[in-house]
Amino acid sequence: MPLRLCASVLILTSVTPRASLVGLRVLVVEDDDGIRRPLVRFLARQGAHVEVARDGEEALAKLETKTPDVILADLRMPRMGGAELYARLQGTRPALAARVLFLSGDITELAQLSKVAPERALAKPVDLGELERRLLEFV
Repeated sequence: MPLRLCASVLILTSVTPRASLVGLRVLVVEDDDGIRRPLVRFLARQGAHVEVARDGEEALAKLETKTPDVILADLRMPRMGGAELYARLQGTRPALAARVLFLSGDITELAQLSKVAPERALAKPVDLGELERRLLEFV
């Protein structure tokens, strides 16, 4: 049964089962341990190969040697947030920029992503069933 992430607590929700994330390469770019760790655990349990970065700069460094299928990026992080990471990827790796999903606890911040389709933005707390559905749309 899919789960819902609320801070560092996972809550069961009743959502129909979805296709598998087995083998999906995901880069999670999130500075908050209380969000990042449960996301990584959930994705790994679903069979995804997960890499972690604590901000956009660390993500760019990892992307020099790795090419994930999907990037989950928090919008607000120290040094470089998700919007700046996305802008840089658009200039250097547009195909990869097209596979970025944004996370934010601030709905107004998500609304500022006017050039990004709404289905590419997830509000925190993250509904893990919804996250899984959106990740599978990118594959």
